[in-house]
Amino acid sequence: MTETDNPVDQERTTQPRAGMVFKDRRELPGLAMLVMAALALVAFASAAAQASAGWALAFGIAVLVLAVGGVTWMFAGRNRTAHAAHHRR
Repeated sequence: MTETDNPVDQERTTQPRAGMVFKDRRELPGLAMLVMAALALVAFASAAAQASAGWALAFGIAVLVLAVGGVTWMFAGRNRTAHAAHHRR
């Protein structure tokens, strides 16, 4: 196997997929959803502190939907990457 076929040094690496979220851009929507979930969490805390029940409920639902969607997207991408790496060997 030449250097260009498999650029990862399989014998000496401890994290073979480190940095894949930046190399494989298919996981970036999941990362963006997690960032939006964090921002919605801040908005939820702010709305709850101001005793605005309607906004707190809306932001709470947004946090749950974005967090679950982002984590699901990231795990699906990681599994896809691991599955593809397994079949390349």
